[in-house]
Amino acid sequence: MRLRTSPDFYFIVPGTGEEAYYDVRSNVRYGFVGMAAGFKASDLEEGAASVLPGAGKTDAGDRVSVRQGIEMFKKYGTGMTQEQFHQGMLDAVAAMRGTDQVKPAIGP
Repeated sequence: MRLRTSPDFYFIVPGTGEEAYYDVRSNVRYGFVGMAAGFKASDLEEGAASVLPGAGKTDAGDRVSVRQGIEMFKKYGTGMTQEQFHQGMLDAVAAMRGTDQVKPAIGP
């Protein structure tokens, strides 16, 4: 898959009529998997905000989605179900409304 234009960077969030920026899912997983691996929440949040060569800028949506992954791990641990993950993603999207990370879906 080749991402060429701004609309290519968004994915449809099922059941919401919205699209979210592509990095939401990976940021949620970063927070969740980092906690499962034994990292402290503060280290994960600081690591996500660090500026590395070649990396993009950290924005409010990044911080919200990493925090959501951390909170999902604290709430569900490694026994999280698919439904709980889906709800956590919906919660992350809801928390990012009003940022450039979430917008109304275009098309069908």
